[in-house]
Amino acid sequence: MSSMTSSPSSSGKKVKVAKRKPATRRAPSASEIAKSVKHFETWSTHQNLEQAEFNDLPEDLMKDVKAVFSTSALVPLSWVQQGSRDHRWLVSCSSPEFISFINEAHEADPELFFDDRERRTNAFQLLSALIHIFSAWMSLKRMLASLIRFSEADFVANVYTPLRSPAITESTQRIQPRICLPQPSVLRKLGSDAALILSTKLVIPDTAILIPASSIKHLSSSASSPYKALNKVIKAGNASKGSSFRYQATICDRLPDNPGFEFASSFWEDKKPQHPNPEDAYRQNRMSTAAAVRQLHALHVRVPIFGLVWCSGTVKAHVDFIGNSEADEIPTVLSAPYARRGDGEGFEWRLERPADIIQVHFLIRNIDKWTIGCFRERVLVGIKKLVDHTITQGKNFEPWRRCGEIATTRSRKQKENLKVASHSSGSISEEPKARTRKR
Repeated sequence: MSSMTSSPSSSGKKVKVAKRKPATRRAPSASEIAKSVKHFETWSTHQNLEQAEFNDLPEDLMKDVKAVFSTSALVPLSWVQQGSRDHRWLVSCSSPEFISFINEAHEADPELFFDDRERRTNAFQLLSALIHIFSAWMSLKRMLASLIRFSEADFVANVYTPLRSPAITESTQRIQPRICLPQPSVLRKLGSDAALILSTKLVIPDTAILIPASSIKHLSSSASSPYKALNKVIKAGNASKGSSFRYQATICDRLPDNPGFEFASSFWEDKKPQHPNPEDAYRQNRMSTAAAVRQLHALHVRVPIFGLVWCSGTVKAHVDFIGNSEADEIPTVLSAPYARRGDGEGFEWRLERPADIIQVHFLIRNIDKWTIGCFRERVLVGIKKLVDHTITQGKNFEPWRRCGEIATTRSRKQKENLKVASHSSGSISEEPKARTRKR
């Protein structure tokens, strides 16, 4: 007699099937957002980002921008004038390859040189800088001539770092800092995919240039300093959620050891292997520059932010700034690629060209000096305005920093949360203005 096994149906017992919990989707990284045109369009729309032309820069910012991009009249003309005393001195202390490098730069861009009969310069200091540039140029030439396929990390180690580091002498250079992204300015028809993209809180640029803490220490050190006065008055959120004024005062994700302000003037992005398109690196750099623009705008500092994108021996620049200055308007962050021609076409430096690599080095030097000069002065003026706005006039402070959760529907409860978020996490609008420019 064979044994019979009763099935659950024949025995009358119901089998409970465990329900699977839906997999939790993670927010994409800033790099993943930048790689996807669709993701970046979503992010930039809700951050109110737009692309502009270089000539769209307002007059009050253009003076600073032109000064930073001014790379003419840097090298004495006598250095390329055979028979001159300075040329003989240069030949005596330099290699023939270096002399050819300087001559080639003069042939390509005579405006790089100045008549030193009218203006003198520190020849030894300039020669030292040019030797660093020449060394980076030689490394690049060898890499471009090689049959080996080099990674962007190889370009960074052998070309970019030797070119960039000697130019930064006064400001603070941070490598791959964690930068806090801004709170979305616009929430409209926000689905789950968009909410997930906007949930991203950090971007990590390859380089950030900041004002040295020592040069703005007076803004926060004393009991009567602007920072401490603002910290007592401004109730932007709470420390446990990373939205208090101490967090709003810094662009970085990590708080400084001593409470105070941190401001970045420039961000640089090196194209990665995971960025097959140079535009991916530009989009990621725009996320960094947009964060700085939003932070400075919230603190009443009107200033341009400079971005540099490095890709296989080429460099492009862009300038990001607030396009509207009215306090009650949703901030629009404009990004203008640096252009030299009237058609607005973005200019590209090719580092294999001696004149171009010299210009890029001195562009970085200009950013360095501008950071501790005019940029710092604009910060001091802005903080003074913020004190007047919030303490003297008793007006509200609009936080900028990304924090909290992003709601996907507009239920009554979420509408109430949005009102709280607009007070504790930044100004939020549900309807963006019509756009006329590209993102």
